[in-house]
Amino acid sequence: MNINDRKFLIAFSSSFNLGPVTLSEIMKQGPKKVWDRGLNSSDPKFNKYTKYIDETRISVDPEKYLKQIEKHGFKVIILGDKCYPNLLKQINDPPVVLYYKGCLSTDDSISIVGSRKCSHYAIQVINKIVPDLVKCGLKTISGMALGVDSLVHRVTLENKGKTIAILGSGLDQIYPVTNIHLFNQIAENGAVVSEFGLGTPPLKYNFPQRNRIIAGLSQGTLVVEANIKSGSLITASCALDYNRQVYSVPGDISRTGSEGTNNLIKIGAKPVTIADDILIDYGYISNNSKTYLPRNENEKKIYDLLSDMPLYIDNICELAKLDIVEASQNLTLMELNGAIENLGNSTYIRK
Repeated sequence: MNINDRKFLIAFSSSFNLGPVTLSEIMKQGPKKVWDRGLNSSDPKFNKYTKYIDETRISVDPEKYLKQIEKHGFKVIILGDKCYPNLLKQINDPPVVLYYKGCLSTDDSISIVGSRKCSHYAIQVINKIVPDLVKCGLKTISGMALGVDSLVHRVTLENKGKTIAILGSGLDQIYPVTNIHLFNQIAENGAVVSEFGLGTPPLKYNFPQRNRIIAGLSQGTLVVEANIKSGSLITASCALDYNRQVYSVPGDISRTGSEGTNNLIKIGAKPVTIADDILIDYGYISNNSKTYLPRNENEKKIYDLLSDMPLYIDNICELAKLDIVEASQNLTLMELNGAIENLGNSTYIRK
């Protein structure tokens, strides 16, 4: 795309009334031509956008708008550019224009989303799974909303990882405002991204549109916590539409925050209890060499004691200095996680 067309397309993208479908049509007809003459289409679905196109032509100065973007330290990437994220351009409705701050590299990434009302259980899950994903080199992608999203970004940064935040507002309209420090941290260790032009407020209907980008940027989406009517499920639905893997953390069947995640598992999402459940699919480890990550010091003691030689529970208690209740509880959980095998008669081996 030549410099003039690029400039006018970016100017059109400043209007939050012109979505990706209309911008695609503008791109097809030639942004400068549309700027000079208006949209020329026989398709009636574009008729209602004519006034927004005309309003943009009148109210926006393309040169000044580009300078405004540059002044904020933001960059712009357009569909068709060589550096446009490869996975994102494969979806059926990719954003035509993306604004970003930082380094927009989405290779080896996992999208992680969940409830804004983050429960103690969700906090435990994120602190258990995200560090192990990050240690293997995966970048995390989320929406910088309150709750699960923000925690995913923070835990990634605490573990020296790269993270990408997708906003439902213009990059100059940080939402929630309490996340301004987080915004800057993410921009320094990943990227903050939006398809919405400068000045676009965090309107309610922007977020479902934002969610498709979260799903489209990575090869998999993990839902940590979600009720049955949740924006996180919109993200998961988008991922399914794009033939991407959906992962879900199982939860307590009595909690509303687990209804969405448990239902995802019912309809085919892969249940996740440890990072390896994801890392296997990403090719970081094989099923035959699946790494077991002990959850606490007692599990580590037991795991280190076990080998391919059977060990009786009384010997485990003696060597690990655990009582029978502690040993039994940990052995049961380790067996459920596939780390050990019960050979019967209370004897165990490491898998």
